[in-house]
Amino acid sequence: MPLGGVWDNGPESRRRLAEATSGASEQPAKHLSLAEMYRPPYEIIEHLEFDEARDQAKEVKKWILVNIQDTSIFDCQVLNRDIWKAKEVRDTIKENFIFLQYDKTGIDGQKYVRLYFPHAIDAPPTSALNPFPIIAIVDPRTGEQVKVWTEIPKKPLEFVMQLHEFLDRYSLDNSVKNPVQNPNQTSRKLDVGHMTEDEMLEEAMMRSLNNGEEIAGVHHDPDELTREHDKDKGKGKQPEEVNLIEFDDDDMPSSSAPAGKSPFQTISKTNHHVEPPMGSPGITRIQFRLADGSRVVRRFALGDKVSRLYEWIKADLLPEQAAKSGEEVVEATSDKQFELVSMGKNLIDRLDSTLEEAQLKMGTVMIELVDNE
Repeated sequence: MPLGGVWDNGPESRRRLAEATSGASEQPAKHLSLAEMYRPPYEIIEHLEFDEARDQAKEVKKWILVNIQDTSIFDCQVLNRDIWKAKEVRDTIKENFIFLQYDKTGIDGQKYVRLYFPHAIDAPPTSALNPFPIIAIVDPRTGEQVKVWTEIPKKPLEFVMQLHEFLDRYSLDNSVKNPVQNPNQTSRKLDVGHMTEDEMLEEAMMRSLNNGEEIAGVHHDPDELTREHDKDKGKGKQPEEVNLIEFDDDDMPSSSAPAGKSPFQTISKTNHHVEPPMGSPGITRIQFRLADGSRVVRRFALGDKVSRLYEWIKADLLPEQAAKSGEEVVEATSDKQFELVSMGKNLIDRLDSTLEEAQLKMGTVMIELVDNE
């Protein structure tokens, strides 16, 4: 039985592609390059049914990234042209996700829409109930949608940063506790240890549907609920305050550091950072996320050492943040200790690695201040 996915190249699929590209795909050879721009990203698509994808994702410990397309909607074709074919996006997806792209009219697309977006089954393209293109991340263990994009990604680099931020916050390691939704927003909870797989999937569907009805109507992002919960836990603090973590100098690696000093203490606090010009070869943007939820993005050379990130924070970011919060900026401002964490790993262990070697290209780095008082 054919899967009926968006990768099918039958007459009906070609007809829909022709409509979406204003007939470009049916034009003579000189126009075929236009149709090629909008073709599905075959290089990263896994030709699997949803249940098969869950089994494979659990085995290889990868998230499921789902894209449901309506080829009559041009935004779906733009995703193929601008997002899925971008090298940075492809690399991130190949390493961390099982990628499924289904046509909403295919068997697999219809099944997914019935499970997660039943209100959209017969919704016309111009209806507010129409969620297409759907982009979502599914937990293969429970079948629950843990993230749904409510806005269509426009820039590949921003989309990559969103994926990396998700990977920083969530884990498929059963020993790691993932962010949870605000208990005031939903009363349903998964007891994975005492449920069959079918029960888990059914419960996950109900959670996805209930949250959609209760929180944001038709199209919402469950991941936003976890952010709201994190914010609620911090109520009562002043906006400029930062969540502090107890930390001892003895816990920090001391290899390659002078006697009596930790690697962190040897990093310069006067080496200011000048961003390389936009468009320069061999550069990357890195998103830094502070404990208060704010974000800062800076450009670096891929050949820069990881220690360069620490230097920039000491010399530039800490004084800037202190000034914004009304603190007096003094020499000791740059002495505040902090940790940099990316993909669950403390970067203090990679000071001498280049940003490229540390897999920080278009990455997200968490900045966590340390309380030594």
